[in-house]
Amino acid sequence: MLKTATLLTVSFTLVTKVFSIGYCTDRDISCANWAKSGECNSTNSNHLRKICPHSCGVCDHLCRDTDTNCHDWAKNEQCEFNTDFMLKKCPTSCGICAAECYDKDHECREWALNNQCRSNPDFMNFQCPKSCGLCTETCMDVDSSCPLWAADGQCNENSGYMLKTCPQSCGLCEDFSICKDNNITQCKRWSSYECQNNPNVVLKECPKTCGVCSSSCIDKSTSCVEWSKDGECDGENKQVVTKTCPLSCGVCHSLDKDEL
Repeated sequence: MLKTATLLTVSFTLVTKVFSIGYCTDRDISCANWAKSGECNSTNSNHLRKICPHSCGVCDHLCRDTDTNCHDWAKNEQCEFNTDFMLKKCPTSCGICAAECYDKDHECREWALNNQCRSNPDFMNFQCPKSCGLCTETCMDVDSSCPLWAADGQCNENSGYMLKTCPQSCGLCEDFSICKDNNITQCKRWSSYECQNNPNVVLKECPKTCGVCSSSCIDKSTSCVEWSKDGECDGENKQVVTKTCPLSCGVCHSLDKDEL
């Protein structure tokens, strides 16, 4: 185990506060057009607001939980029963804001190499989610205007900028939650110059190598919400469940909570 003294020691010269920034990103490339046609306020609005939170104005593009109780409220199904309040107040815990996933301590990588993720998971999963493998490489729009630009045809007219800045709105990845190189061998051969010189081909084949991917804190399974409700985050398999379900198990909220 990590020594208590080590965990409590604060180095003023080496430790730098890292701030979590989450992205409110649409889940469908048609969101901007749906919003323009008024679908966000139609009879299908509840569904639209969850898959098109940015275009429907549910959360700001840069977003995070704004109350320390968000995770507990979400566990009690308030995202479903008190939707308007929760989506605005707790976008991370309700799953419409993908929190940036990062290590909170500069020693995390070293601790992980010393097998602390396995031997001291209660501390490490929340303090060092990146080094312990809880983070997911995602395709996230990094500019608030991405849906509108995409709807105006900019993904084709200005592909070099758009595919890197607005990968979700431009449909660069088949699934926003999976951002990876499709041909690792070829991607290693291409230089960063090729990412800029031939973006339509190279960015689509090598989003990770070309710097498109964002490190996000999201669940990796659709069963996570149910597992959390069943107490699996604190059960016998909590180490596996927490790694698979950092959002439902409260890790993502903890990244936001540090700033409240």
